[in-house]
Amino acid sequence: MKRRVLHVVGRMHRAGIETWLMEVVRRSERLPVQHDFMVHCATEAAYDRELVWRGCRLYRVVGDRRSVAYPLALDTAFEAALADGPVHVAHAHEQLWCGPILEAAARAGIPVRIAHSHNDTKRLERFPNLARMAFGVWMRSRIRRAMTHGLSCSAAAAPSLFGESWREDPRVAVLNYGLDFGRFQLPEDTAGVRRSLGIAPGRKVIGHIGRCERQKNQRFLLEVFQEAARLRSDLHLLIIGEGSLEHELRAQIRDSGLSSRITWLKNRSDIPALMVSAMDLFLLPSLHEGLPLVLLEAQAAGLPCLFSTEVTAEADLYPETNARLSHRESAGHWAAALQALLRAGRGNRAARIQELSGGVFSLEHAAGRLADLYGVDAGVEVSGLQEASA
Repeated sequence: MKRRVLHVVGRMHRAGIETWLMEVVRRSERLPVQHDFMVHCATEAAYDRELVWRGCRLYRVVGDRRSVAYPLALDTAFEAALADGPVHVAHAHEQLWCGPILEAAARAGIPVRIAHSHNDTKRLERFPNLARMAFGVWMRSRIRRAMTHGLSCSAAAAPSLFGESWREDPRVAVLNYGLDFGRFQLPEDTAGVRRSLGIAPGRKVIGHIGRCERQKNQRFLLEVFQEAARLRSDLHLLIIGEGSLEHELRAQIRDSGLSSRITWLKNRSDIPALMVSAMDLFLLPSLHEGLPLVLLEAQAAGLPCLFSTEVTAEADLYPETNARLSHRESAGHWAAALQALLRAGRGNRAARIQELSGGVFSLEHAAGRLADLYGVDAGVEVSGLQEASA
Protein backbone atom coordinates (compact mmCIF):
# COMPACT_ATOMS: atom_id res chain seq x y z
CA MET A 1 0.00 0.00 0.00
CA LYS A 2 1.28 3.44 -0.91
CA ARG A 3 2.02 5.94 1.82
CA ARG A 4 0.28 9.20 1.00
CA VAL A 5 2.29 12.34 1.75
CA LEU A 6 0.75 15.81 1.67
CA HIS A 7 3.38 18.53 1.23
CA VAL A 8 2.29 21.98 2.41
CA VAL A 9 4.07 24.80 0.57
CA GLY A 10 3.52 28.39 -0.52
CA ARG A 11 3.43 27.68 -4.24
CA MET A 12 5.27 25.32 -6.56
CA HIS A 13 7.23 27.93 -8.50
CA ARG A 14 10.69 27.52 -9.94
CA ALA A 15 12.73 28.16 -6.79
CA GLY A 16 15.25 26.15 -4.78
CA ILE A 17 13.06 24.25 -2.32
CA GLU A 18 10.29 23.67 -4.81
CA THR A 19 12.74 22.42 -7.45
CA TRP A 20 14.19 20.01 -4.90
CA LEU A 21 10.70 18.73 -4.07
CA MET A 22 10.07 18.19 -7.78
CA GLU A 23 13.24 16.09 -7.98
CA VAL A 24 12.03 14.05 -4.99
CA VAL A 25 8.68 13.47 -6.71
CA ARG A 26 10.35 12.41 -9.95
CA ARG A 27 12.73 10.07 -8.14
CA SER A 28 9.93 8.53 -6.04
CA GLU A 29 7.78 7.26 -8.90
CA ARG A 30 8.90 3.67 -8.38
CA LEU A 31 8.51 3.87 -4.61
CA PRO A 32 5.28 3.14 -2.70
CA VAL A 33 4.77 6.85 -1.98
CA GLN A 34 1.99 9.12 -3.27
CA HIS A 35 3.04 12.79 -3.18
CA ASP A 36 0.26 15.39 -3.07
CA PHE A 37 0.54 19.14 -2.48
CA MET A 38 -1.36 21.78 -0.52
CA VAL A 39 -0.50 25.27 -1.80
CA HIS A 40 -1.19 28.80 -0.59
CA CYS A 41 -1.70 30.16 -4.08
CA ALA A 42 -4.86 30.72 -6.13
CA THR A 43 -3.09 30.84 -9.51
CA GLU A 44 -1.10 28.23 -11.41
CA ALA A 45 2.62 28.03 -10.61
CA ALA A 46 5.48 26.75 -12.76
CA TYR A 47 5.44 23.12 -11.58
CA ASP A 48 1.68 22.61 -11.16
CA ARG A 49 1.07 21.02 -14.55
CA GLU A 50 3.95 18.58 -14.18
CA LEU A 51 2.73 17.61 -10.71
CA VAL A 52 -0.72 16.80 -12.08
CA TRP A 53 0.82 14.94 -15.03
CA ARG A 54 2.79 12.80 -12.58
CA GLY A 55 -0.36 11.90 -10.67
CA CYS A 56 -0.05 14.36 -7.78
CA ARG A 57 -3.18 16.11 -6.52
CA LEU A 58 -3.21 19.80 -5.62
CA TYR A 59 -5.30 21.39 -2.88
CA ARG A 60 -5.48 25.12 -2.32
CA VAL A 61 -5.66 27.01 0.97
CA VAL A 62 -8.06 29.89 0.39
CA GLY A 63 -7.34 32.91 2.56
CA ASP A 64 -4.60 35.00 4.16
CA ARG A 65 -2.44 33.20 6.70
CA ARG A 66 -2.42 36.33 8.86
CA SER A 67 -6.20 36.25 9.11
CA VAL A 68 -8.07 34.84 12.12
CA ALA A 69 -9.83 32.63 9.55
CA TYR A 70 -6.57 30.91 8.57
CA PRO A 71 -7.09 27.83 10.82
CA LEU A 72 -10.51 27.31 9.24
CA ALA A 73 -9.00 27.66 5.76
CA LEU A 74 -6.45 24.99 6.66
CA ASP A 75 -9.13 22.69 8.06
CA THR A 76 -11.13 23.06 4.84
CA ALA A 77 -8.09 22.23 2.69
CA PHE A 78 -7.21 19.18 4.80
CA GLU A 79 -10.83 18.00 4.59
CA ALA A 80 -10.64 18.24 0.80
CA ALA A 81 -7.45 16.17 0.80
CA LEU A 82 -8.92 13.53 3.12
CA ALA A 83 -11.98 13.24 0.89
CA ASP A 84 -9.64 11.63 -1.68
CA GLY A 85 -8.37 9.04 0.80
CA PRO A 86 -6.30 8.74 3.97
CA VAL A 87 -3.24 10.97 4.39
CA HIS A 88 -0.43 9.26 6.27
CA VAL A 89 2.07 12.14 6.41
CA ALA A 90 1.74 15.93 6.49
CA HIS A 91 5.08 17.48 5.51
CA ALA A 92 5.08 21.25 6.14
CA HIS A 93 7.68 23.45 4.42
CA GLU A 94 6.45 26.91 5.52
CA GLN A 95 9.02 27.83 8.19
CA LEU A 96 7.37 29.28 11.31
CA TRP A 97 3.92 28.81 9.80
CA CYS A 98 4.49 25.07 10.17
CA GLY A 99 2.91 25.52 13.63
CA PRO A 100 -0.70 26.22 12.60
CA ILE A 101 -0.34 23.93 9.58
CA LEU A 102 0.61 20.91 11.69
CA GLU A 103 -2.01 21.79 14.30
CA ALA A 104 -4.59 21.52 11.51
CA ALA A 105 -3.01 18.24 10.39
CA ALA A 106 -3.35 16.94 13.95
CA ARG A 107 -7.01 17.98 14.06
CA ALA A 108 -7.46 16.07 10.78
CA GLY A 109 -6.02 12.94 12.41
CA ILE A 110 -2.89 12.71 10.25
CA PRO A 111 -0.48 10.52 12.27
CA VAL A 112 2.95 11.67 10.97
CA ARG A 113 3.49 15.43 10.98
CA ILE A 114 6.83 16.84 9.79
CA ALA A 115 8.04 20.41 10.27
CA HIS A 116 10.87 21.20 7.85
CA SER A 117 13.25 24.14 8.38
CA HIS A 118 14.60 25.43 5.09
CA ASN A 119 16.19 28.69 6.24
CA ASP A 120 18.30 30.21 8.99
CA THR A 121 15.96 33.00 10.07
CA LYS A 122 16.89 33.39 13.74
CA ARG A 123 18.90 36.54 13.05
CA LEU A 124 15.66 38.23 11.95
CA GLU A 125 14.41 37.94 15.54
CA ARG A 126 17.15 40.02 17.10
CA PHE A 127 16.55 43.06 19.27
CA PRO A 128 14.93 45.56 18.68
CA ASN A 129 12.50 43.54 16.53
CA LEU A 130 10.43 42.53 19.57
CA ALA A 131 7.35 41.63 17.54
CA ARG A 132 9.32 39.19 15.40
CA MET A 133 11.00 37.75 18.50
CA ALA A 134 7.65 37.13 20.20
CA PHE A 135 6.18 35.64 17.03
CA GLY A 136 9.12 33.23 16.73
CA VAL A 137 8.84 32.06 20.34
CA TRP A 138 5.09 31.52 19.97
CA MET A 139 5.34 29.65 16.67
CA ARG A 140 8.21 27.41 17.81
CA SER A 141 6.18 26.34 20.84
CA ARG A 142 3.29 25.44 18.54
CA ILE A 143 5.58 23.53 16.20
CA ARG A 144 7.07 21.47 19.03
CA ARG A 145 3.61 20.52 20.28
CA ALA A 146 2.14 19.65 16.88
CA MET A 147 5.01 17.90 15.10
CA THR A 148 5.97 14.26 15.33
CA HIS A 149 9.20 14.81 13.38
CA GLY A 150 11.43 17.75 12.60
CA LEU A 151 13.80 18.08 9.65
CA SER A 152 16.32 20.79 8.90
CA CYS A 153 18.33 21.37 5.73
CA SER A 154 21.38 22.22 7.87
CA ALA A 155 22.50 22.53 11.47
CA ALA A 156 22.43 26.31 11.11
CA ALA A 157 18.77 26.30 10.07
CA ALA A 158 17.52 23.96 12.82
CA PRO A 159 17.21 26.52 15.68
CA SER A 160 14.88 28.66 13.56
CA LEU A 161 12.10 26.10 14.01
CA PHE A 162 13.19 23.89 16.88
CA GLY A 163 15.11 26.19 19.24
CA GLU A 164 18.72 26.25 20.35
CA SER A 165 18.39 22.90 22.16
CA TRP A 166 17.16 21.09 19.04
CA ARG A 167 19.91 18.47 19.29
CA GLU A 168 18.33 17.20 22.51
CA ASP A 169 15.03 16.45 20.79
CA PRO A 170 15.13 12.90 19.34
CA ARG A 171 12.42 13.84 16.84
CA VAL A 172 14.69 16.32 15.02
CA ALA A 173 17.44 15.55 12.50
CA VAL A 174 19.37 17.23 9.70
CA LEU A 175 18.53 16.11 6.19
CA ASN A 176 20.74 17.75 3.59
CA TYR A 177 19.13 18.43 0.27
CA GLY A 178 19.80 15.92 -2.46
CA LEU A 179 20.42 16.89 -6.07
CA ASP A 180 20.72 15.04 -9.34
CA PHE A 181 24.28 16.05 -10.16
CA GLY A 182 24.16 14.07 -13.40
CA ARG A 183 22.38 17.11 -14.89
CA PHE A 184 25.78 18.83 -14.94
CA GLN A 185 27.38 16.22 -17.21
CA LEU A 186 26.98 18.50 -20.20
CA PRO A 187 29.34 19.37 -23.06
CA GLU A 188 30.58 22.93 -22.79
CA ASP A 189 29.27 25.30 -25.43
CA THR A 190 30.52 28.62 -24.15
CA ALA A 191 30.40 30.46 -27.46
CA GLY A 192 26.95 29.19 -28.40
CA VAL A 193 25.27 29.74 -25.04
CA ARG A 194 26.73 33.20 -24.55
CA ARG A 195 25.83 34.20 -28.10
CA SER A 196 22.21 33.15 -27.42
CA LEU A 197 22.21 35.45 -24.37
CA GLY A 198 23.75 38.39 -26.19
CA ILE A 199 26.96 38.29 -24.15
CA ALA A 200 29.99 39.44 -26.15
CA PRO A 201 32.89 37.02 -26.70
CA GLY A 202 35.86 37.24 -24.36
CA ARG A 203 33.88 38.36 -21.32
CA LYS A 204 34.37 36.97 -17.83
CA VAL A 205 30.83 36.27 -16.63
CA ILE A 206 29.81 36.61 -12.99
CA GLY A 207 26.65 34.60 -12.31
CA HIS A 208 23.95 35.05 -9.70
CA ILE A 209 20.66 33.16 -9.27
CA GLY A 210 18.13 34.06 -6.62
CA ARG A 211 14.77 35.54 -5.76
CA CYS A 212 14.76 39.34 -5.85
CA GLU A 213 14.17 39.73 -2.14
CA ARG A 214 16.09 41.38 0.69
CA GLN A 215 17.52 38.05 1.89
CA LYS A 216 19.61 37.69 -1.28
CA ASN A 217 21.27 41.11 -0.75
CA GLN A 218 21.25 41.96 -4.45
CA ARG A 219 21.65 45.72 -3.96
CA PHE A 220 25.04 44.94 -2.46
CA LEU A 221 25.73 42.42 -5.23
CA LEU A 222 25.32 45.21 -7.80
CA GLU A 223 27.65 47.43 -5.79
CA VAL A 224 30.26 44.65 -5.80
CA PHE A 225 29.95 44.26 -9.56
CA GLN A 226 30.27 48.01 -10.05
CA GLU A 227 33.52 48.00 -8.06
CA ALA A 228 34.83 44.95 -9.92
CA ALA A 229 33.93 46.48 -13.29
CA ARG A 230 36.18 49.41 -12.49
CA LEU A 231 39.08 46.99 -12.12
CA ARG A 232 38.40 44.96 -15.26
CA SER A 233 36.72 46.01 -18.49
CA ASP A 234 35.90 42.45 -19.56
CA LEU A 235 33.44 41.60 -16.75
CA HIS A 236 29.79 40.82 -17.41
CA LEU A 237 27.05 40.06 -14.85
CA LEU A 238 24.37 37.43 -15.49
CA ILE A 239 21.41 37.61 -13.08
CA ILE A 240 18.59 35.05 -13.04
CA GLY A 241 15.62 35.67 -10.79
CA GLU A 242 12.31 37.38 -10.10
CA GLY A 243 10.71 38.96 -7.07
CA SER A 244 9.33 42.02 -5.32
CA LEU A 245 12.59 44.03 -5.56
CA GLU A 246 13.10 43.52 -9.29
CA HIS A 247 11.92 47.01 -10.29
CA GLU A 248 14.14 48.64 -7.66
CA LEU A 249 17.17 46.60 -8.72
CA ARG A 250 16.67 47.38 -12.39
CA ALA A 251 16.58 51.08 -11.51
CA GLN A 252 19.86 50.67 -9.64
CA ILE A 253 21.38 49.08 -12.76
CA ARG A 254 20.24 51.98 -14.94
CA ASP A 255 21.71 54.48 -12.49
CA SER A 256 25.04 52.63 -12.45
CA GLY A 257 25.58 53.09 -16.18
CA LEU A 258 26.41 49.39 -16.54
CA SER A 259 23.26 48.18 -18.30
CA SER A 260 25.25 47.03 -21.34
CA ARG A 261 27.36 44.78 -19.11
CA ILE A 262 24.48 43.12 -17.26
CA THR A 263 22.10 40.45 -18.58
CA TRP A 264 18.96 39.74 -16.53
CA LEU A 265 16.90 36.60 -17.15
CA LYS A 266 13.60 35.42 -15.70
CA ASN A 267 13.46 32.05 -13.90
CA ARG A 268 14.19 29.21 -16.31
CA SER A 269 14.84 25.49 -16.43
CA ASP A 270 18.28 25.33 -18.12
CA ILE A 271 20.36 26.33 -15.09
CA PRO A 272 22.95 23.54 -15.51
CA ALA A 273 23.71 24.63 -19.09
CA LEU A 274 24.01 28.27 -18.03
CA MET A 275 26.36 27.43 -15.17
CA VAL A 276 28.53 25.12 -17.26
CA SER A 277 28.76 27.25 -20.41
CA ALA A 278 27.84 30.85 -19.56
CA MET A 279 29.35 31.54 -16.12
CA ASP A 280 32.94 31.86 -14.90
CA LEU A 281 32.17 32.55 -11.22
CA PHE A 282 29.14 32.41 -8.93
CA LEU A 283 28.34 35.25 -6.50
CA LEU A 284 25.97 34.90 -3.51
CA PRO A 285 26.15 37.66 -0.84
CA SER A 286 23.01 36.54 1.04
CA LEU A 287 22.10 37.95 4.44
CA HIS A 288 20.98 34.50 5.61
CA GLU A 289 20.41 31.03 4.13
CA GLY A 290 19.56 27.53 5.20
CA LEU A 291 21.43 25.45 2.65
CA PRO A 292 21.30 27.20 -0.75
CA LEU A 293 20.77 24.60 -3.45
CA VAL A 294 21.99 26.97 -6.12
CA LEU A 295 25.38 27.14 -4.40
CA LEU A 296 25.66 23.34 -4.41
CA GLU A 297 24.80 23.39 -8.11
CA ALA A 298 27.39 26.05 -8.88
CA GLN A 299 30.11 24.00 -7.22
CA ALA A 300 29.01 20.87 -9.11
CA ALA A 301 29.43 22.91 -12.31
CA GLY A 302 33.03 23.57 -11.27
CA LEU A 303 32.52 27.28 -10.68
CA PRO A 304 34.58 29.20 -8.15
CA CYS A 305 32.12 30.70 -5.68
CA LEU A 306 32.20 33.87 -3.62
CA PHE A 307 29.54 33.93 -0.90
CA SER A 308 28.82 35.46 2.48
CA THR A 309 29.81 34.01 5.82
CA GLU A 310 26.10 34.13 6.67
CA VAL A 311 25.63 31.19 4.28
CA THR A 312 25.93 27.99 6.28
CA ALA A 313 29.43 26.51 6.24
CA GLU A 314 27.96 23.13 5.26
CA ALA A 315 27.52 24.52 1.75
CA ASP A 316 31.25 25.24 1.35
CA LEU A 317 32.06 21.94 -0.36
CA TYR A 318 35.24 22.98 -2.20
CA PRO A 319 36.95 25.71 -0.16
CA GLU A 320 40.05 25.55 -2.35
CA THR A 321 38.12 27.33 -5.14
CA ASN A 322 35.72 29.33 -2.94
CA ALA A 323 35.92 32.43 -0.78
CA ARG A 324 33.64 33.58 2.05
CA LEU A 325 33.30 37.17 3.24
CA SER A 326 31.01 38.95 5.65
CA HIS A 327 28.37 41.12 4.01
CA ARG A 328 29.64 43.85 6.33
CA GLU A 329 32.90 44.00 4.36
CA SER A 330 33.12 46.73 1.74
CA ALA A 331 32.09 46.20 -1.86
CA GLY A 332 35.70 46.90 -2.80
CA HIS A 333 36.91 44.05 -0.60
CA TRP A 334 34.43 41.71 -2.27
CA ALA A 335 35.53 42.92 -5.70
CA ALA A 336 39.16 42.14 -4.89
CA ALA A 337 38.23 38.62 -3.74
CA LEU A 338 36.24 38.15 -6.93
CA GLN A 339 39.26 39.04 -9.03
CA ALA A 340 41.44 36.55 -7.15
CA LEU A 341 38.95 33.72 -7.69
CA LEU A 342 38.71 34.47 -11.40
CA ARG A 343 42.48 34.19 -11.69
CA ALA A 344 42.45 30.83 -9.85
CA GLY A 345 39.98 29.31 -12.33
CA ARG A 346 37.50 26.44 -12.21
CA GLY A 347 37.46 23.16 -10.32
CA ASN A 348 37.40 19.70 -11.94
CA ARG A 349 33.75 19.32 -12.90
CA ALA A 350 33.85 15.61 -13.77
CA ALA A 351 35.55 14.69 -10.48
CA ARG A 352 33.10 16.79 -8.49
CA ILE A 353 30.06 15.23 -10.15
CA GLN A 354 31.34 11.75 -9.42
CA GLU A 355 32.09 12.59 -5.79
CA LEU A 356 28.82 14.42 -5.13
CA SER A 357 26.67 11.77 -6.82
CA GLY A 358 27.78 9.22 -4.23
CA GLY A 359 27.58 11.44 -1.15
CA VAL A 360 25.11 12.88 1.34
CA PHE A 361 24.06 15.62 -1.08
CA SER A 362 22.90 13.13 -3.72
CA LEU A 363 19.23 12.88 -4.59
CA GLU A 364 19.31 9.12 -3.98
CA HIS A 365 20.46 9.65 -0.41
CA ALA A 366 17.84 12.29 0.39
CA ALA A 367 14.96 10.48 -1.34
CA GLY A 368 15.87 7.23 0.42
CA ARG A 369 15.87 8.84 3.87
CA LEU A 370 12.57 10.55 3.16
CA ALA A 371 11.01 7.30 1.95
CA ASP A 372 12.13 5.61 5.18
CA LEU A 373 10.63 8.43 7.23
CA TYR A 374 7.36 8.44 5.34
CA GLY A 375 6.99 4.70 5.93
CA VAL A 376 7.69 4.80 9.65
CA ASP A 377 5.13 3.31 12.05
CA ALA A 378 4.43 4.89 15.42
CA GLY A 379 7.23 4.18 17.87
CA VAL A 380 9.68 2.87 15.27
CA GLU A 381 13.04 4.55 14.76
CA VAL A 382 14.14 5.02 11.17
CA SER A 383 17.29 6.69 9.79
CA GLY A 384 18.02 8.37 13.08
CA LEU A 385 14.52 9.83 13.36
CA GLN A 386 12.20 8.65 16.11
CA GLU A 387 8.44 8.94 16.31
CA ALA A 388 7.32 10.68 19.50
CA SER A 389 4.02 11.87 20.83
CA ALA A 390 3.21 15.51 20.17
